[in-house]
Amino acid sequence: MPDPKKNLSIFSFSKTQLQLLGSIALFFVPVIAIFLTVESLVIDLPSSFKKIGQRIEQKGDKVKVAVFGSSQIMQGINPEYFTQEALNLSSEAQHHNTDFNLLKGFTPRFDDLETVVFEVSYSHFEIPHNSKHYWKNSVFLKYYNVNTFDRPVYFKDKLVFPSHPAYFSDRLLEYHLKDSLPYRYNDFGYDTNLYRGKFKRLEYNVDSIQASKVRLSSREGLEVLDYNAQYFWQMIEYAAANQWNIVIISPPTFNNYNAVRNQAIVKRRDSILKEVAIKYPAIKFLNCENDRSFKVSEFRNENHLNPLGAQRFTKKLDSVLRTFK
Repeated sequence: MPDPKKNLSIFSFSKTQLQLLGSIALFFVPVIAIFLTVESLVIDLPSSFKKIGQRIEQKGDKVKVAVFGSSQIMQGINPEYFTQEALNLSSEAQHHNTDFNLLKGFTPRFDDLETVVFEVSYSHFEIPHNSKHYWKNSVFLKYYNVNTFDRPVYFKDKLVFPSHPAYFSDRLLEYHLKDSLPYRYNDFGYDTNLYRGKFKRLEYNVDSIQASKVRLSSREGLEVLDYNAQYFWQMIEYAAANQWNIVIISPPTFNNYNAVRNQAIVKRRDSILKEVAIKYPAIKFLNCENDRSFKVSEFRNENHLNPLGAQRFTKKLDSVLRTFK
């Protein structure tokens, strides 16, 4: 009878098989080593996610205010100017489904949470939610330890570089080879150097800005609206059930942006918010879309503030927050 131990031994392989295994090892070991090195370099990159993750570790149990939204909120709210411990958990192209998943993920950890802030800017209700393959799911899992995948997670889900190789390759190139990464993050993950953009390029000349092309979505999506509105009601009900204060905001937008908005989209958005206000009279609203006190020098482009504008918009929001008893 053959000896099982001998059969399982590496010496039971033929010379040809051993050579093949050696060749495979010679190929894969360097590949794995290179991948792990790249992943380590990506994790070491300065980023808002990294800074926010560190803030959560240090102050998560003291957070009073959590702000959610897209790039308009990410760039328009600097938590440094709140009078309470706050986090801005917004990011570029982030939608309500990701906001809600983050909020639910943080609920057990933010013991002192009192107020949630949701974005409902111009066409927010008529833009599709983030897909289940949203690349930032891995980023949120890695830095925030929150599962936004809507499924059980696996080891690979926490790897950051594979989530968006092109994006992180560019960041690595900027940071390690060109030494030109322009970001300057404060302790809250806000980029205090975020002045670059269209308005600065046009030297804040109003005539040049008014003559330039405005980019915005005018596409109507009634089916998307119906789904998104119902989903938003779930977010409101969840926050109300947790007895949190709720603020709904829309940041300042420049007058040439407002002039070309699809008014049917605006009207539908506003009608939903009126229903919310009727059912939940304690909810507060801060809509600064037509606030002319914001100067051209406080914008990056037609619908994004720069750090000067963010300072003032954050203080306006903080004034609203301080009205809660």
